[in-house]
Amino acid sequence: MNAPGARAFVGDDARLLGRRTFRRPRWWWASVLALLAATSCSEADRGAAKAPATSRGDDVLSMETDISGGERATFYFTDAGFMPASNERVEVVSAGPRYGWSDERDALTYRWAFELKFAEGAKPASIEIENVTDREAAETLIPKRAIQRTAKVVRKGDAFYGVPNAEWKTVSDAECRVARDEPCSAWLYDTESSPLLWDPGAVFVALRIRIGYANGETDTLHQGLSFHPEKELKQIQAQLTGGQD
Repeated sequence: MNAPGARAFVGDDARLLGRRTFRRPRWWWASVLALLAATSCSEADRGAAKAPATSRGDDVLSMETDISGGERATFYFTDAGFMPASNERVEVVSAGPRYGWSDERDALTYRWAFELKFAEGAKPASIEIENVTDREAAETLIPKRAIQRTAKVVRKGDAFYGVPNAEWKTVSDAECRVARDEPCSAWLYDTESSPLLWDPGAVFVALRIRIGYANGETDTLHQGLSFHPEKELKQIQAQLTGGQD
């Protein structure tokens, strides 16, 4: 499985559950669903918002797996990819490494990039994003920072008001060179530890997104990502070079 919007992207317009990358027959998904139902529980069992039964006509499945710190998290997906994590206040619009060339243009690099969409009336104050795929230790991708949203001017009668934009974007400070011998990009080549048994060769990444609000409340979202690095890195490189080797 390859969740395009939740994987690697070059621009800001990537979306989770964007293009469909392949189709599995319904009997195949039914067998996977039976296996998952026998080995895991859903977030709804722990009081979280229940995922819809279908999304864009596809059955929604759930996968519970271990994450950092001895915790477990549930991720929802269809045959189009992992679903955007969301609740009544916020939705993950896009997440993944944004690729580009190094300053010397001699190596492919990436930075983690994220876009969230907040509901009307939500007042987010801070955010922290971690890679929690490793069962032992989490990796901080976006250290806790203040959320400062841009605003648009809206006219009501003779008065003008500033209304916060729903979308908010951020990019990690650290840049990483894409190579097998680079510790920061080693996860791109780790296909053996992936729990996606139905998708051999895929790399799985689990993200934990913590959001603090002005009223003192917090949200914790878990977003699943999947990648096929060998194929996708070639595609990204072709995009960046305009199809030239």
